[in-house]
Amino acid sequence: RCSRKMVMESNKVYELAGIISLIVGDEGPIVNDMLLDRIRELTKVGRVGSNIQNNFDRAIKIAISNKEIEKSKSKEDKCFLFNPNKKYTNFRTPGDGVERQLNQISSIEIKNAIKYLIKNQFGLAYDNMIQSLKPLFGINRVDPEESDRVKDLVDEMIEKGTVTKQGPLLNLAVIDIK
Repeated sequence: RCSRKMVMESNKVYELAGIISLIVGDEGPIVNDMLLDRIRELTKVGRVGSNIQNNFDRAIKIAISNKEIEKSKSKEDKCFLFNPNKKYTNFRTPGDGVERQLNQISSIEIKNAIKYLIKNQFGLAYDNMIQSLKPLFGINRVDPEESDRVKDLVDEMIEKGTVTKQGPLLNLAVIDIK
């Protein structure tokens, strides 16, 4: 637990930047809104006013300038923060009462989940991938824009050769080792 002063007082912004870096290291890639919720939980602050928001924004800029965290450069993940020294090869499932909507899940995690599904099901029906992803992330409903986002990500994986589409099925690409 952290003191309320950390988010309330501007002279504590460097301390706040350190806490933000730790959270991003554990929970990243994480969207800004969820990160702010974590800070609120830690400090027991109810409402985020302009002072807290300004301190939070300054702390993020400090953590970025210290190269402890980075803001995603991809257009689909523009609101996500991550640890630049960490390789993200897995995806997170819901836990500790934390539920995320699909727009709060980074494209990296979605791609890793798709690879997981393909591998464990020996293929995945392209038209059924959204329905297969929902239980992994504990999601009940997906907006049409988010369905399009997932299909775009899978199409990108096909273009890059990570995944192949044979008829209606998606498979992991076979890597030829010589």
